[in-house]
Amino acid sequence: GGDPRLALEAVSRMAEAFEVDAVALRADALAACVTRTTDASQELVNLSIETLDEIIHDDRYDLAPPLLQKAKTTVATLKDDALKAAIQEREKNIAVFSREFQSISAYVETIRKQPADTVASYHVGRFHCAVKEDWDRGLPMVARGSNAAWKSLAGKELARPDKPAIRLDLCQGWLQLA
Repeated sequence: GGDPRLALEAVSRMAEAFEVDAVALRADALAACVTRTTDASQELVNLSIETLDEIIHDDRYDLAPPLLQKAKTTVATLKDDALKAAIQEREKNIAVFSREFQSISAYVETIRKQPADTVASYHVGRFHCAVKEDWDRGLPMVARGSNAAWKSLAGKELARPDKPAIRLDLCQGWLQLA
């Protein structure tokens, strides 16, 4: 239909009652939406951006292509440069993150099977910190990782030091590591 919000509401209700892959269903529902009005098109693009952000956060890049294509096609009919730029940014991020994620996919699988694996923790944590800039998610992994320099800095960072001298040392350590 032409109501993307109603489609997502249906997915949410389904997820309340059944064990389903809600992110995949939301992406599929939005990709299948037909819009007939400018308001519905704008809402579809906005909801697509939210869902693409969730796909990026969850590292589910395989779900992105149909939704991204739908969003690009829909936003092309709108006179909203900000939405067009937002879709372009998501497309660029998905391309970069997906490529980098594939290079660490073996480590991701290792973490699923053995969460305490230090080598895998380092590589996956570094991906989240350095590539996705998601330090809240990556630092704990790096702190239990195998790389001594990253592990030391991450441990100090997670301690949330408030003394200026310690923070300066931390800053210099990250700069030296970079």
